[in-house]
Amino acid sequence: MYIMQSWAKSYIEQKSNSKYDIFAKFIIVWISFNGYTKEKYKTKNGKYKNDRNQLNDFINENSKAKNSYTNLIEDRSGNLFSFFDYVQNKPYHKCGIYNYRNDQLVPYDDFSSFEQYINAIYQIRCNLVHCSKDLTNEHDKLLVQIALDSFKSFLEKLED
Repeated sequence: MYIMQSWAKSYIEQKSNSKYDIFAKFIIVWISFNGYTKEKYKTKNGKYKNDRNQLNDFINENSKAKNSYTNLIEDRSGNLFSFFDYVQNKPYHKCGIYNYRNDQLVPYDDFSSFEQYINAIYQIRCNLVHCSKDLTNEHDKLLVQIALDSFKSFLEKLED
């Protein structure tokens, strides 16, 4: 996991003016996280699971992750609260992240829910990967930036 963490950290710390940067930074951090879950949550015979199943295992079996999240949400002025607050008050699709492929809202209306948080971050990842985010849309850029800041805070806390 160390190699993935250092790769993500070095990319995030680079300065660039590309309009793609915030989306690319989010994906780089996600890839690092995905590499961690892929190795940690294999099937019983050692085969890799799909992303959704890995995430479900991470949500349901990782008490350290849940505790890290709980510790972070106690600080209602931190990055996780900023992300939650933005999702609650954004101009459209309030209280969740829209899943454009299934035409449904992935809820994030319970700040104390670790599962909702991870699913909201994952849905942003899905929207980026499946081209449902617009590089020229200021809302999309701001949502991804705030989500990235919260996810980095969560992953840093998880490393402690």
